[in-house]
Amino acid sequence: IRKAREVADTFGPQWAAEDRVLLSQDKKNGPQSNSVFPYSIFYVFYEQYLNIVYETTAQVSMGLTAVSIITWVMLGLDIIATLNVVAGVSSIVLSVAAMMVLWD
Repeated sequence: IRKAREVADTFGPQWAAEDRVLLSQDKKNGPQSNSVFPYSIFYVFYEQYLNIVYETTAQVSMGLTAVSIITWVMLGLDIIATLNVVAGVSSIVLSVAAMMVLWD
């Protein structure tokens, strides 16, 4: 998909330049300027794999940060108890991820 995007990014400006030349020769209102994007019936599903690792890391990090801050405040600013809770939540997240890998 990344290579298809590179080809589309290369081809798009070339097509737009040719379009401008043709429109300037015709001196009339032509079609709207075109854009190029890679498409395949399979790209609909593969597109999500380009950024799923980043999204997963960001979501899990934000969740663990929220859990740690709320736990730290609610347990009376006790850092040891907070670390125990965060370790427990992290092990649950890791167990769920491992089960997803095993089911695949």
